[in-house]
Amino acid sequence: ASLPGGFDPVYALQVIPECIVVSGESIKSIALEVDRALLAGGDAMLPGNCDKRSLEQRQSLITAPKGSLTIHPLVPGMCKAQPSPVMHSRATKVCDELLQMHKKVYPAARRSKTKQMQDGPVLEMPAGERWLLQVMLQSPTLAIASLSKCDHVGPGFRAYRPCLEHPLGLAKVDIGEKMPSSAYRKLLEALECMGIAPLPSTTVVDLGACPGGWTGAIRRFFDCRVIAIDRSALDP
Repeated sequence: ASLPGGFDPVYALQVIPECIVVSGESIKSIALEVDRALLAGGDAMLPGNCDKRSLEQRQSLITAPKGSLTIHPLVPGMCKAQPSPVMHSRATKVCDELLQMHKKVYPAARRSKTKQMQDGPVLEMPAGERWLLQVMLQSPTLAIASLSKCDHVGPGFRAYRPCLEHPLGLAKVDIGEKMPSSAYRKLLEALECMGIAPLPSTTVVDLGACPGGWTGAIRRFFDCRVIAIDRSALDP
């Protein structure tokens, strides 16, 4: 199956740039079709079968740094925050198949050495060239897929677009207790995707703070001082 080029499906905070549509009856056949369409794999390298863009992506990925490729298995149910979305296991197996195929050809698909940072977290690699392969199953035999070189948008070292850290850009930021509003999710999700956070010694100013969702989330998560300003009183 195929669609005209130029489609960029958007889900939540994520974009799936210049996606292709493939079909296959088995997990392996879907993976082979994704590889052929995005990276000129298989018989796509034969004369007359080669797509210029996929060949260019193949050459770029071959020279990409070790460990710079991330693969996200996706399904539509993830956009609805379903705890066990339909077909996610199958999507994961497709991506596992792709990973094993790509390890043989692309150093980018092989794990890089970890690095211990002074402030604690262990990172696989610092900010630099990164690639993201996204595969979203639409049905057991139909998938859309996209390979993109990610832009580092900062200020945090993990702040890339498309988002590398969280499939579909969906960070897990729910607070179990009752909050004044659900708007806090936008703030925490943005901080998580950018890879930044206020320090306990920071003073945060929340302008237009009512009913208090952002203020409450900052206090709970980061234990820093918050100055909340609004003409209306904040919820306790």
